[in-house]
Amino acid sequence: VACQVPDPEAGDRRIVETYTAPEAVLAGRYGIEAHQQYKVFAPAGWSHTDRRNLVVFSHGGAWSFGSADEVESVVMDQIAQGHVVVSIEYELEVPAFEQTADIVTAVRWAQANHGRLGVDPNRTFLAGHSAGAHLSLLAAVAPADLRGGDYWFPVLGVIAVAGPYGVNLADYAPTFVGIEVQSVLAKVNGCAAARCSQTELDRISPITYIDAADPAVYMVVGGDDDLAPVSHALAVESAYQSVGQDQRAWVDVVEGAGHQPGFGANAEYIEK
Repeated sequence: VACQVPDPEAGDRRIVETYTAPEAVLAGRYGIEAHQQYKVFAPAGWSHTDRRNLVVFSHGGAWSFGSADEVESVVMDQIAQGHVVVSIEYELEVPAFEQTADIVTAVRWAQANHGRLGVDPNRTFLAGHSAGAHLSLLAAVAPADLRGGDYWFPVLGVIAVAGPYGVNLADYAPTFVGIEVQSVLAKVNGCAAARCSQTELDRISPITYIDAADPAVYMVVGGDDDLAPVSHALAVESAYQSVGQDQRAWVDVVEGAGHQPGFGANAEYIEK
């Protein structure tokens, strides 16, 4: 995959991101529903007998589209560092906590099948891009009775890329391909109006639930991203600080980047 952007000053095009999408080593269903599909991406030298880090990745797509094939650059970074990534599909165009319930089901399946996947279930991480980052963090910090249940083994951390974590913030009103994101949220969450009420938005915002017992979170955000502003990642960081967990939340701003912060830009911090 080669992503190109115009250089208005030089009048040419620069390749800013190049990588080869991996082949899945395993694929199937993590649950009984037709949409509960997964694909496993593993690093070179991977074996079923390994005990590698388990990363359950949720794709982006405005809570309305996308698939397990969409291994964003953050997945490539994690595979390059030796982690096993289970990329999942979740039910689309349904309320957020129905989508997090799919994430919980997928994590429980992966943890239960750790011997087949070559992972250590004691080292489980959630990851996601865009809507998938929002859902992954929500699935990590929301109470179990809301998110869809408990995990077999605790989630240690979240790697969240370009996620809108503060959809309840008053100034969050971007558009996506000409459509207001707030209207998308209202539609998929079954809100009565074109914008969910403040109470409804608070309920599906990760920043509502953060407490001292939550997993660590590392957030990557593009400095010029309107869909997932830097302010949202900073709000998460601030929430961790307010509960005395300053060292458990990190924000990495990729200057000049939009909604795709870039392959390799975050590799050093993901390892930490």
